[in-house]
Amino acid sequence: MFKNFGKSAKDLFKKKFDFENTSKIVNKTQNGITIETTSNVTQSFKGTINTKYVNRDFGEVEVEVSTNAADANKANLKLKKLAAGLVATVGVASSDKDIKSGKPVTSADVEYSQEFFAAQTVVKTDCDKSKVDVYGSVGFDGLSVGGQVVYANNAISETNVGIEYTQKDLTVSAFTEKNVEVVNMSFFQRLQKETAVGASIKYPIASGDRTLTVGVEHQLDFDTVVKAKAELPTGVVSTAVEHKLFNPKLQFTVAAEFNVKNTPLVANKFGVGLTFGDF
Repeated sequence: MFKNFGKSAKDLFKKKFDFENTSKIVNKTQNGITIETTSNVTQSFKGTINTKYVNRDFGEVEVEVSTNAADANKANLKLKKLAAGLVATVGVASSDKDIKSGKPVTSADVEYSQEFFAAQTVVKTDCDKSKVDVYGSVGFDGLSVGGQVVYANNAISETNVGIEYTQKDLTVSAFTEKNVEVVNMSFFQRLQKETAVGASIKYPIASGDRTLTVGVEHQLDFDTVVKAKAELPTGVVSTAVEHKLFNPKLQFTVAAEFNVKNTPLVANKFGVGLTFGDF
């Protein structure tokens, strides 16, 4: 799928680099219900409760409801096995970053994929404003080409294209963003089971200000993962450590961000995340 082009590198540079102080409790029941309670005390207290129900008796049905202290509430119904390769999701949210109207937003997401083809249409509306995203890609023998068309405000507002080559341990991508105003090229490679590396170059065509990001992830042992990334020419370096305990059952992550050009070298951002329960 086109919107997932470069996802392996994006995940390498994003996941576990969380510079907020959070705690999460995850409880899973035998009848398919998962309840997550999250608190964030980075600046002012924020809390979120997310409930998810999975039923495989009717194909595979997921119901997810989320609410938080900032009145950002949403509910989704996801049907995974309507037909071979077809997944449909409908939802409603009290607000949406794409349609900034302050009104409830209804959405519908239909994804269809086969061996050499994948397409997805996402529709969002608050009855006054609407946005439609259409993604498509075709591929063969690890090579895929695809594109995106965005329709909003009664006109095509954005188009993007890309290409990706994927093998077992290697992914190389090149795609545009922001209506072909930005070119993003990336690669991700798993050197061995415990170690992965990646790099990304973001090139805004108008300004020419290139940004290079390189990153590495290494699993020290079964319970411990360390990550690091660096951005040039900004000089920003980020590190993260994730460790799991099983008595009590706890996963904790520590992340910090530095600018090596600054003196003295102190953390610009720092975060600790704790997850208890059935993570």
